[in-house]
Amino acid sequence: MSVEGRPRTISAGGVLIPRNAITERAERGEKSLGCWLNFPSTQVVELLAIAGFHFVQIDGEHGPFGPDDIEQTCLAAQAVGLTVTARPPSLEAETLITYLDRGVQGIMGPHVETVEDAERLVRACKFGPEGERSWGGGRALHFNDPASVQDDDGKRQSIMAASNTEMVLIAQLETRAALDGIDELMSVPGIDYFAFGPNDLAQSMGLPGRPNDPEVESA
Repeated sequence: MSVEGRPRTISAGGVLIPRNAITERAERGEKSLGCWLNFPSTQVVELLAIAGFHFVQIDGEHGPFGPDDIEQTCLAAQAVGLTVTARPPSLEAETLITYLDRGVQGIMGPHVETVEDAERLVRACKFGPEGERSWGGGRALHFNDPASVQDDDGKRQSIMAASNTEMVLIAQLETRAALDGIDELMSVPGIDYFAFGPNDLAQSMGLPGRPNDPEVESA
């Protein structure tokens, strides 16, 4: 299996953190190729790497992903050099941390409609001072092993800063109200990308089941 062009690692607190393929390639002015995964399958993850994809996005909002499924997906992806991003079912911090602690390096926040929603996404996914992400003992933080996560001075700032740098945050705008407030949403620090949901957008515009309607496409 070729791993040419796969994400490298960065050193933080004496340990290696996988670089996020999306941010690494963006820094070089390159696009990233990703694939939605709607059901757990480590074999599909391996096949995506063989096919030349750079990241896999698991759909936790509509797919059957439990904590074990998320962890196994991250383990398989890391083994073949893929970055894992996810769309969780909500913006609740206690939901998002389940994904982050497993090793997910990108979160697509669903149903972001207001500035408050976008800010809540950032707070939950970034360590301080950029956010309020909870420190845990999952695999993303080397199971809280002091020898792995502490700097020489006993602090843990390096690994927290590196985790923030490699975290990609996407706000998914799925209502007319969200699009109407796009200027304010784009001013929120910490949001890297914006996406939309054509089906839910159509429904919010009074056009249920018509995502290809010209009015929806125009919006």
